[in-house]
Amino acid sequence: MSRYMLDKILVNTEALIKKYDLWQHSEDNPEPKDLKGYPLSKWIDDCIVGWDPGLATYYLQCIENGDEEEPEWWLGTSPGEIATFERLTGLIRQIFNHKVEFEFVDSIQRI
Repeated sequence: MSRYMLDKILVNTEALIKKYDLWQHSEDNPEPKDLKGYPLSKWIDDCIVGWDPGLATYYLQCIENGDEEEPEWWLGTSPGEIATFERLTGLIRQIFNHKVEFEFVDSIQRI
């Protein structure tokens, strides 16, 4: 099973950190938040994506403070739920209402 921190599939992590002044943001430049209100910096710090060969799906997990019982986001738990990497990256964009200009790598290794 492949597993990557979100920043490993982003081409523009440093640009996003600089643009939104993550971890030191101000009221003048608010940090983007997902549909549930979690900030982009949390996503970069705590979210993982990967490929589950047993379920034949890509997955996304965002777990706060290592509490694996209650993930904030957990997608790709059903067979074939997220069949393509493009669908996975599209879902991440949707979770942020397409307000963050994510630039993703072309693919991740499916092992």
